Amino acid sequence: MTSALILPLALALDAWLGEPRRLHPLVGFGRLAQTLEDRLHCDSIWRGALALLLLILPLTLVAILIDRLPWSLAFDILLLYLAIGWRSLGEHAGRVREALAAGDLPGARQAVGYMVSRDTSSLDPDAIASAILSLLENPGVYQRLRDNGLAGVRQHYSWPAHAETYLAAARPLPKRHVPIPIAPKRSQRYRDRALFTDLDQCLLGHDEGLRQFIALLGSHRKCTTFGIATGRRLDSALLIIKQYGIPRPDVLITSLGTEIHYAPHLERDPFWSEHIGYLWQPAAVRRASRPDTR
Repeated sequence: MTSALILPLALALDAWLGEPRRLHPLVGFGRLAQTLEDRLHCDSIWRGALALLLLILPLTLVAILIDRLPWSLAFDILLLYLAIGWRSLGEHAGRVREALAAGDLPGARQAVGYMVSRDTSSLDPDAIASAILSLLENPGVYQRLRDNGLAGVRQHYSWPAHAETYLAAARPLPKRHVPIPIAPKRSQRYRDRALFTDLDQCLLGHDEGLRQFIALLGSHRKCTTFGIATGRRLDSALLIIKQYGIPRPDVLITSLGTEIHYAPHLERDPFWSEHIGYLWQPAAVRRASRPDTR
């Protein structure tokens, strides 16, 4: 009579609570089995027998001891409840049924994927039904997959995981740091101002104004960083600077802003070139700018 109460009480408990959200014993048993397999697996019948004994014997002894206790019936009900998973199977199978009824085969495939440990992306309706039957045969599979999924989310998609990914990418950067190749002739310790100007129609075009500018800049050279930004190429800009006696700038920006050069040797800034060259596809621009010959 007592044994006849175990099944209905276990089913009632499952209908009320559903499967445990955390610390499911069947999931723990599966992880234990996987750990023993990882540590003991090899082509040896004796090591296989040892793994089997380590996995089953302790639990068997615990069950025997509990069966001698006055509240062993409650343990039997709890154990059967954990092994049923009836409510959760119905919930997940219902999602598959709803997706199939709505003609949403991709949605049904995805719903089945939450329940079985197999690739469901190419399942047809018959294969989906087969996968559901496979799940019904092993009610602990869904719990194991769900716990693994939650662990994966915490490991890869949580804010601490995101921050750690960022830090892992950023930590090596200081070791790869290369200083910008700028070494001015004069110390910039006392430079508290900067003056940037264009060449054409700015410095050029008024000889007397240019003469006064050069004199003024010379009288404030120790406290001023001088820069020129021009659309000309480097060779053309240097030719004009030399021709008109303009002081060589500390920073020379040329080619419509695509190149930056620093004194004293006007070395090109490789970091700027890399920055503006990101995803730059000149061939695609040339193709798009061709006249339509159709």
